Amino acid sequence: MTGKQPLVVEKRIHIQAAPERIWTLISTAEGFQRWFMPGDIKPSEGHEFHLSTPFGNAPCKVLSAQPPVKIAFTWGTLGILSYPHWTITIELKPTGDGTELVLLHEGWTGEEDAIRERMSGGWTGIVAKLAKVAEAG
Repeated sequence: MTGKQPLVVEKRIHIQAAPERIWTLISTAEGFQRWFMPGDIKPSEGHEFHLSTPFGNAPCKVLSAQPPVKIAFTWGTLGILSYPHWTITIELKPTGDGTELVLLHEGWTGEEDAIRERMSGGWTGIVAKLAKVAEAG
């Protein structure tokens, strides 16, 4: 074993809120901005939108939207950075007292370990913020 990280960033968190409440936060522009970043996302397969990142506007496209269970979208090249398209999938699984959220960030080539590590750490804080916003109502 080489000790290399997997090429998928995965985050799991339990949120004490119903999937429907979280769905609104992960599938609408208003909700997205509350926990992530500005982006004109809509829960419609094929919808093209942009995320307003610190590196500029990143082109994105909704690959699938299955309310209130799962949304997946591409996250395109970030301005002057030359990363390939990533895929972000967020899945919501009801539990007895809330929802398990699973976030997958895929599309890494293996050439950007430092960026992947930073992004993984960033996602930890971002999903915690999503949980806080969802639980606050």
